[in-house]
Amino acid sequence: MIYLECPFTEKDDAKAKGARWDMKTKKWYVLEGTPLEPFQKWLPANTLPQEQKEKPVSPDGKPQYTVREFIFGLKTAFHELYPTEIWLMGQITKLKARGDGIEIQLMDCESNLDLKNACAMTVSAWNEKNILITTKMEQSGLQLQEGLLINVKIRPKFHQRYHIGGDVLDIDPAATLGEFALLQRQIREKLKLEGIYDKNKLLPKPFDYCRVAVIHPPNASGYHDFKKDADILQKLNLCEFMYFPSSFEGVNTETELLAALDLALEEQDIDAIVIIRGGGARQGLLNLIKESIIRKICLSPVPVMVGLGHADDKLLLDEVANISLDTPSKTIAHIRNTIQKNARDAVLAFQEINKAATYILQTADKEINAVFDGIKEQSKMVMQERNKKIDEYTQRIVGDSKLILSNWQKKLLLLNQQLTNMRSIFTDLERKIAEHANQISSSSKNILLTTQHKIDIFYRDIKALAEKAASRYITNLDHLNELIASFNPEEVLKRGYSLSLNSSQRVIRSVKQALAEKEFWLKFHDGQCSVKINPENKEWYLKLKRLKKITKN
Repeated sequence: MIYLECPFTEKDDAKAKGARWDMKTKKWYVLEGTPLEPFQKWLPANTLPQEQKEKPVSPDGKPQYTVREFIFGLKTAFHELYPTEIWLMGQITKLKARGDGIEIQLMDCESNLDLKNACAMTVSAWNEKNILITTKMEQSGLQLQEGLLINVKIRPKFHQRYHIGGDVLDIDPAATLGEFALLQRQIREKLKLEGIYDKNKLLPKPFDYCRVAVIHPPNASGYHDFKKDADILQKLNLCEFMYFPSSFEGVNTETELLAALDLALEEQDIDAIVIIRGGGARQGLLNLIKESIIRKICLSPVPVMVGLGHADDKLLLDEVANISLDTPSKTIAHIRNTIQKNARDAVLAFQEINKAATYILQTADKEINAVFDGIKEQSKMVMQERNKKIDEYTQRIVGDSKLILSNWQKKLLLLNQQLTNMRSIFTDLERKIAEHANQISSSSKNILLTTQHKIDIFYRDIKALAEKAASRYITNLDHLNELIASFNPEEVLKRGYSLSLNSSQRVIRSVKQALAEKEFWLKFHDGQCSVKINPENKEWYLKLKRLKKITKN
C-alpha cells in the first residue's frame, strides 16, 4: 500500500479517484500497481510513480499503455471532468429490480434521434434512495415506467470493468412522458376516436390455419426458428406459408412493412397474417410505432398475429392485433397446436359420425324388419278374414242349393207318381220341370256370380291396402337411405377431411397403427397420396411420439 498525504478538505476528491481509507492509520492509501498520476499531489516526497520508474517504449514512439493504465487514465479524466453530483436527463428504456434496489437504463431523449446512434447508460438506486425516488414519483401522481422521460440526480461512477454508471441520489418529479410513450398514447387515442382501434382484435379468431402470410426481418434468428417448424407443417400439406421479408429497423422500416402488408393482403383465402421479430435491442421495437402501420393492422380484414420477441415489451401492435404472442416460436407453436387440436377434434367427430351411422343403420334395420313383420301379420289376418267370409258364402250357397234341390226332388217324385195316373199331362209337366230346372240353374249362376264379384272386391281392397302400406314404408326407407348416404365417408371427405389408410386400404385408427406402418396413405375427396415414416429423422420421430402422447391424452 502507498499512503497519501491527503488533507481532510480534499478527501472526497481522493475517494472519487479511487483512494481508500485505512481505519487503523487514519490515512488514505492506494494499492501497489495503481497508476499514481491522479494522486501525485498527495504522494510523499520520496515516492515516484511506477510509470516514471519503468516506462516502456513503443515501436513508433507513440504513447504506450497497459489496459489498466489506459482505463485508470480514463477514470481520472472522468472524475476531473464531472463533479461528484450531477443531474442527468434521459428516457427510461428498461427497469429491472435487484434486491432492495432498482436498475434504470436510460437513453437519449432528443427529438428526431437516430436510434442506431443513441447513447445509453444504466444508473442504480439502492435501499433508501430507491424508496425516496419511488415515493416522490407516487406523490406527484406518476410511476416509474418504460418510456418515461426523467431527470435524476446521480453520483457518476467509472468502474475499471463496467465503466460508466451512477448511483441515483434524487429525482425531479416534474417528469413527462417520453417521446415514444407519448406517441403511442396519441396514436391510441386517435384510433379510438375513429372507432377502429379494436377492429382487428374483435375479428373472430382463426378456427384453423391452412394458408398463412408471414412478415419477417430477413435472415433473423426468430424467422429461422419460426420457419423450422412451419416447414414441417407445409411438408405434411397441413398449412401453406407465404413469406414477405421486411426491415424492422432503420429508415426503411415503415415503407417496407406497409408494402409487405399490402402484398400479404393480396393473397387469396389466407387465414391470418403473422408479423414476427426475434430478440434484440428494445430500441429496435420503437421503429414499429408508426400510425400508418398501426392503422393498416386495425383495418386489416384478415386476423393479424404478432410475435415480436420481447415478453416484457408490449407495444401498440400487441394492443390492436387479433392475437399477441411473446416470440416467433410461441407463434408457430400456437398455429401448430391449433392444427393438432382440429385434427384430434376431426378424428373424434368422425368416430362419432361412425357411431351415429352404425346406430342409425341398426335402428333402421330393426324398424324395417318390424314394418315387414307388421305387413306380413296384417296381410295374414286380412286373408284369414276374407277366407272365412268366402267359406261362409260357399257353405251358404251349397246349403241353399242342396235345400232347393231337395225340395225339387220331392216334387219330382210326387210328379213321377202322378205321371202314372196322369200320362196325358206328362208333356206339360215335363215342360214345367224343364222350366223349373232352368230357373234353378239361372238362380245358382246368379248367386255364384254375385259371390265371385264380392270376392274380387275384397281381393282388390286387400291388394290396395297392401300396396299403400308398402309405398309408405318404401318412402321411409328412401328417406333413411338418403340420411345414411349423407354420413357416407366419401361425403365426409368432400368437406375437407381425410382418411388414413394402410397398405391394405383399411382405416388407420390410432398413431400406434400409423407408426407400425412404414408407409401409409392419406385419402382426400379427389384422390390419395402416400406418407412415408422415416424413424431415422430424430426430430420427426420425436414429434410423432409427442403427437401419439397428445392423442392418448
